[in-house]
Parts: sequence; structure tokens; C-alpha cells
Amino acid sequence: MAKLRGAGRGNGPSGTPESASAPDRERTMRIRILLSILLLAAACGPKPPAYVPGGGGLTSIERQRWEDAELAAASGQSEKAVSLLEAILRRSPDHVPSRLLLQDLVLQRDGPEIVRKDAEARLARNPGDWIARLLRLRLEADPRKRLAGYRELRRAQPSTPWTHLAVADAALLVADLEAARATEAKRSGTVEDRRVAVEAERARDRALAEARDAVDAALSRDPDLVPGLRRRGEVYRKLEMLESDPERRRVLLERSRKAYDEALALSPRDLPSLVARAALHRQRNDYASARRDLMKAIEFRPWDPDLHQNLGVVAYEMGEMAQAEKAFRNAVRLEPRSVENLRNLGDTMAARKKWEDATERYEEALRLAPDDPSLLERMGNVNLRRKRRSAALRFYRRYLEVGGPDRARVEAAIRKVESGETR
Repeated sequence: MAKLRGAGRGNGPSGTPESASAPDRERTMRIRILLSILLLAAACGPKPPAYVPGGGGLTSIERQRWEDAELAAASGQSEKAVSLLEAILRRSPDHVPSRLLLQDLVLQRDGPEIVRKDAEARLARNPGDWIARLLRLRLEADPRKRLAGYRELRRAQPSTPWTHLAVADAALLVADLEAARATEAKRSGTVEDRRVAVEAERARDRALAEARDAVDAALSRDPDLVPGLRRRGEVYRKLEMLESDPERRRVLLERSRKAYDEALALSPRDLPSLVARAALHRQRNDYASARRDLMKAIEFRPWDPDLHQNLGVVAYEMGEMAQAEKAFRNAVRLEPRSVENLRNLGDTMAARKKWEDATERYEEALRLAPDDPSLLERMGNVNLRRKRRSAALRFYRRYLEVGGPDRARVEAAIRKVESGETR
């Protein structure tokens, strides 16, 4: 089952809204990077070697400032977040989460060189500054090298949960790399590639096991560590996707849901947990709960097109087409050049038999992606519904010209049109 942003593909107006397309992946990856960084910035006390769960030494006013700064950063209000963090650090200069998040905002604004120079300057002043080492390692582009560095840092600072959580983050990235390597090797089918695929799958499983153990170690040091609970949910979800036994899959999904429940009980505004739990609810066909989580997330981030897109997918699958239309219109308003959002809105219009509106949305999408086979087929379908046989044939034939993946289905549609059928 795909993630919410990756809801299943549809074959035409009657299908499920399509999922993430190539133009959206870069932005989605940027969001994931930010959320991954926030895992290291959510709450941490500068206590090595004796870590105190829930520590940090902040006053109640500073704790509120920290929560506001975290939400502002996640919502794209960087200047507001910087102002709040600087206010915290003037009173509590050693508050580690504020320093981590402030460094992250500098990374987004000024680039990695500034962050690298700052971390190196801090290490030069104090070679034992593990936070500076953590910051410097985060800039390592190779996840395997990053993982090795985090392991070494964990050996030096085993009492803080954050070194364990850093290991888990890097191990999950390595697991994704190995999964991609296995998939690529399987495409060839040669004996050597089959060997590579088996080797990559074993490496993936080892990385996932390391991530699971590292998360458990982090939470044993601080059971209320929200980013650790969130990572536990992600680990169990990845393990579930690899499991073949139905009962074992059910157990892993339940553990994943429980981890997100615990994270949200501690931090109700934890947006990544809300979205991840919504995806789990959807996988279990609990669409009402999925919708509730997404609507709550939208309250915190109404400007985020992905959240409206996800709400539209859930509403579509519930058969709530009016809400799906509203959600997809919001996604298009916020991200008008997204092929995916336009296609989903077109699908919803078609499902409501608003053929002219559907045609207009598909045409907008085609102007952005003129050779997209799914759009060409949809245009053929809606023109056929509107009894525009010549236009339908033109789009179906264009689908075949660009190498659309399901030739048999479209060739069958062409034969129907040529025989005089209009449905």
C-alpha cells in the first residue's frame, strides 16, 4: 500500500486519483529533509554524559517559545523561528535543540558551507563538542559514511538518546538505498544481478534491524522522546511492508500505530506523526480516522498543498466527492503547476460527471506535461464521454505514440470508438 501522497493510480476518470509524480518529488524530498532534521531538534538536554529525560533547563516561557519556534520552522516561517530561537539562546545558550534548529535554518538560508564552518570552529574551540560533531556529520552526503560517523559518535556519547536516534536515521537511509539497489538489480535478471539483489536485500534487512535497535536504545533513555516514537512508527511500517505473513503484518501495523499514538499524546501538534498515522488508518480502510488526522494537520499548516492533496485522496476513496473536489481545488490553488494536483482534480470532476470541467483540468495538466500517458488516456476517455470521437481517437493514438504502458487497453478503446461505441 502506498503512502498517502502516493495514493493508487487510476486508469481514467473513474479511477483513484493518481499519486506523486516526478515534478512533485523534489519538493516532497525537501519537506522530508526538514522533518528528518527536526527529529534531531525536537527536544534535547545538553546533559552528556548524564542525560536527564525531559531536561533542557528552560523556563515555562522559554518552553513555549521553543514549541512556537518548532512549529514556525515546520510551517516555513523561518524568520519568526530564528527570532524565537535567538531569544531562547540569549537566556539559555546551551539549550541543544534550539541550537540544532537554528543551525538547520541557517543551512536552509545560507547553505552547508556556513554550517560546516561553524561546526568546525566549535570543534576547534572544544574537540569534545559532540553537538558540533553531530552537525558536521549531518552534512555528509553519503548515508553509509554518515552512519559510520554516527556509530563512532554514539560510542563516545552512549548516554544521550540523540546519538542513538542519529544512528537510526542514517540506518533507515541506508536501508532505502539498499532497497533501491535490489530493485534495480532485479530488472536485469542476469545471474550476477540476482546475486547483487540478494546481497542488497540482506544489507537492507541488516540496516532496518540496526535502525530498530537504535530507536529502542534511544527510547530506553527517554521513553517520552517524541522523535524517537515517530521513528519507531516508521521502522515498524517499513518492516510491515517487507513481511509476507498476514498476522505478522497486522502486528507490525498495530505497533506502528501505537508509536504514533504515543507521540501524539505527548505532542498533539506533531505534524509528521499526524500524517503518518493518517496513512496507517487509510491502509486499514479506516477512512474517517484518516480524514480526522489530516484535517487536524491542515489546521496547523493550511498552506501545505500536500495535506490538501492527501485529504482529497481520502475523501475520494470514501466517495465524498464534494469534499474531494474542495481539497483538490485547494491543492491546485496552493500549487497551480502541479500535474498531480490538476490530474486529481480532473479525476474528481469526471467522477462527478462534470466532463467539461474535467477536460479543462486535464488540458491544464497536459500543458505542463504534454507527453504524460495517463493524461492522454484520460483526455481520450472524457472526449469519448462527450461524444467527441475524433478527439478521443487523437488522444488515444498519441498515447500509443509516446509509449504508454498499457497498449492493450488503449488499443481496445480505439476499436470501440471506431466501431461507434461512446462509452
